[in-house]
Amino acid sequence: MQNIKDTYNWTIADDGLNCKTVIDKIKVYPSPAKQYISLEESEVSVSASIYNSRGQKVTTAKSTNKIAIENLPSGVYTIRISDGESQSYKRFVKL
Repeated sequence: MQNIKDTYNWTIADDGLNCKTVIDKIKVYPSPAKQYISLEESEVSVSASIYNSRGQKVTTAKSTNKIAIENLPSGVYTIRISDGESQSYKRFVKL
């Protein structure tokens, strides 16, 4: 029996599809919330838009880590966080 040995060199290129941006790392808490939600780890200036379950924009906030939600009805909301170049969507529950 003869042994065959081949050597291969591989180069792996990162296409960036799984890279998280600063916006993706921002956490929204607490959930559920009653009066305010906060944005954690906001290293950059961001704007936020909150949408109800029907997709209607119900409020916006700019460059803030704390967003008042006390006037919103109870339900599940989506928050869109943007720094002007990228955006991320998170969900939270309003009690």
